[in-house]
Amino acid sequence: MHLLDDIHTIVGVGASQLIGDFFFSIGALTPEQVDQILERQRELKAQGDDNIFGTIAMDLGLIDETAIERYVEENYGGELR
Repeated sequence: MHLLDDIHTIVGVGASQLIGDFFFSIGALTPEQVDQILERQRELKAQGDDNIFGTIAMDLGLIDETAIERYVEENYGGELR
């Protein structure tokens, strides 16, 4: 299973603000980048696509899998793999 599929299962679609706050708190994203990702997420949802925050952030090249793994480890107590 792909890392982002695992994350979607664990954090779900509704965790966007929480994950955005986390990436801001560790210096991985600026507030403007969080807003950019959330706006893109709203656009995709309006088109019927429920992409999660982490997927969009990675697609935009703003974070990498290491940042996602850190989020999961610190918020859900373990590794995905």
